Amino acid sequence: MTYWLWGVGVVLDLVMSMLGARNPRSMEVRAQRIKHELEEGQHRSQWIGRLLRGGRGASAEPATPALVTVAQAERGHLDERLGLFVIIVLGEAVAQVVSADTGKPWNGAVVISSVAAFFLVVILWQLTTLYGFTPAPRSTKALEPWQALPAHLGVTAGIVAVAAGLGALIPEAEGHLDTRDRWLIFGGLALYLVTSVIAGVAGRAPVRWYLGWALPSLLAAVLLGVLGHGLEAWLLGALSVVVLGWFALYNRLIHDRTPVAEP
Repeated sequence: MTYWLWGVGVVLDLVMSMLGARNPRSMEVRAQRIKHELEEGQHRSQWIGRLLRGGRGASAEPATPALVTVAQAERGHLDERLGLFVIIVLGEAVAQVVSADTGKPWNGAVVISSVAAFFLVVILWQLTTLYGFTPAPRSTKALEPWQALPAHLGVTAGIVAVAAGLGALIPEAEGHLDTRDRWLIFGGLALYLVTSVIAGVAGRAPVRWYLGWALPSLLAAVLLGVLGHGLEAWLLGALSVVVLGWFALYNRLIHDRTPVAEP
C-alpha cells in the first residue's frame, strides 16, 4: 500500500507541475500572491516589534519590498542537461551488462545475449545523440518545458527498465526469462516508444515515421512481451535488437536522404 501511495503522490506532483507550467498566467498570479503574503508578513513583524518596544521608536525603517519572480527555463541548458542525464543512465545500463557477464561461462547463447544487450544499449545511445532526450524527429516545433520534462521521465524510466531486464537476460541465456524480466525488457522498450510517439506528436514528426517505424516497433515490443514466454532468452535478446534497430533505421533510410537546400 505504501508504494501505491508513493506512486499517487508522484503522479499528482507531475500533473500539477505540468498544468502550472503550461499556463504562464497562473504562475504570474501565484507569484503576485506570494509577494503580497510576504509583504503582509513584513508589516505584521514591524507592528509586533513596535508593541514589544512599548511604542518607542515608532518610526521604523521602511520594509524592503519583496522580490518574487517566476523562474524561466533556459532552453539550451535544459536540453543539454536532460540529454546528459540520459547518457548517464545509459552508462549504468552498460554496467549492468558487464556485471551480468562477470563469472558467466561463455557459450553460444551467452555470446548472442551479451552482444545483443550491448547493441541494444548502443542503439539507445545513437537515438539520444540524434534526437536528444526525446527519441523522435521534430520538424520545426521545439518541445515546451512542460512537455519535455515528462517525456524525459518516460525515456529514462524505459531505459532503466530495459537495463534491469538485460541484467537477467545474460544469466538466463540458455533458458527462459521470467515474466517479470521479459516485461522489464519489452515493457521498457514499449514505454520508450510510447514516449517517442507522444513526443513526436508534440514535435510534429512526419506521418510516415509513425506508420513505418514508431507504431510497428511499438506493436512488436508489446507482442513480444505478451507472447514471448515460449522463446529462449538469447532469442528474445536478439529480437529486442531487431525491434529497436528498425525504429532507429528511420534516420538512415529516410532522414539522411532528405535533400538539403543549397545556401
